[in-house]
Amino acid sequence: MHAGVPTDREVSLPFAPPAPDAGTRPVELAEFAVARRQGAALLERRADDIAARWEAQVRALLPEATGADATSSRVERAASVIRSLATSLAAEGGTSDDAVALGLAVGTAAFGAGATLHHLLRTLDLLVAMCLFVMEEAASQGEVRAGSVADGVRLCRRLQQAAGTITLAAARGYSQAGTGVTQERFRRLRHDLRNPLSTIRSALELMADESVPEEARRNPRFRAMIERNATTLDRMIVTRLGDAEARSGAGTYQRIALRVVACAVRRDLRADADARNVSVVVASSSQSVRVDAAGLELLLHNVLLAALHEAKPGDTLTLEFPDSDEGQAALALGTSADGAPISDAGTRERLESLATVLGAWLNISQERVTLAFPEVPTDREAGTPSPALARGEARNDLGGARQSDDRQPGAL
Repeated sequence: MHAGVPTDREVSLPFAPPAPDAGTRPVELAEFAVARRQGAALLERRADDIAARWEAQVRALLPEATGADATSSRVERAASVIRSLATSLAAEGGTSDDAVALGLAVGTAAFGAGATLHHLLRTLDLLVAMCLFVMEEAASQGEVRAGSVADGVRLCRRLQQAAGTITLAAARGYSQAGTGVTQERFRRLRHDLRNPLSTIRSALELMADESVPEEARRNPRFRAMIERNATTLDRMIVTRLGDAEARSGAGTYQRIALRVVACAVRRDLRADADARNVSVVVASSSQSVRVDAAGLELLLHNVLLAALHEAKPGDTLTLEFPDSDEGQAALALGTSADGAPISDAGTRERLESLATVLGAWLNISQERVTLAFPEVPTDREAGTPSPALARGEARNDLGGARQSDDRQPGAL
């Protein structure tokens, strides 16, 4: 043990204190070392509890992946992340290979569960925030003893640096998994497009082959064959290269509960609401939609913040979920005060411009502010081909499914 560092018998995690920096008093290093080890031991003890409470808050974001197995896996991974943070707090040194491997696994699992990259980053941020809250609570009760305010800030910064490594690895794992799926989708599409194209080419060659009797070359079945396969090509181009299909694989759309998004934005702006003595009420709703979750949250955050800046002490802002046109997801913001929730002309113009950039629709009236985002259909609704087509079994009169080689070097 480093000379001058008090022993904490409750801590069993490894600790190798740094060499004192020039101009730094040994007592400051000792106090910070104790705070780090106490914080690490706290997170190690509370990892399972924090992970379970974290799961309860994020479960509603993925209604399509909330089975017992999915929940158990998410809780286990969250607890592993917390323990990795504890290890980073307790030990000195560079980036842990285990932390990087853990982050890659977390990102890959999030992609497989149908989460968006935005959801992944937000849930990891929430997990770190919950760890910081637990440490803050423990510090107020004397379980974690930082020698100074600077030590407390330094401790939080150390935790966030460790979390940054895991988050970066998770983002990389997510993008890598998405790239693999995109490559496979393109490989299937190349194969399925070449099948009817090969049939058309073969039919044209037979019709032009002078060694074949003219009567056979003029057989109506060749023309019917060409027309049928040309129709197949056109249908695949529309469905599998259309805008809806492109959006469905963009990594920004997922099925989420609108109320969960509204509550998350309210939580982010709680300090602003408290400072102005304004209440924010979120109506009940079980509606779930498949939308651009990051865009929806960003626009709602700006709308609610603008309304808070114009609200007066004692006002109540209410977020509701009105019925909307088919293919749209809508939220409405009203106020208990007289007049519009947002009246400033410059603010209105700024919010309308942001809505346009995000592909949303925004209406600011004298009674409320309504914002709507287009829903994105599921893969089947977006025109994903039938299972037979996905397996490369497109109707092909001459080649059929036997033409499995897409002639692309390096294809999966």
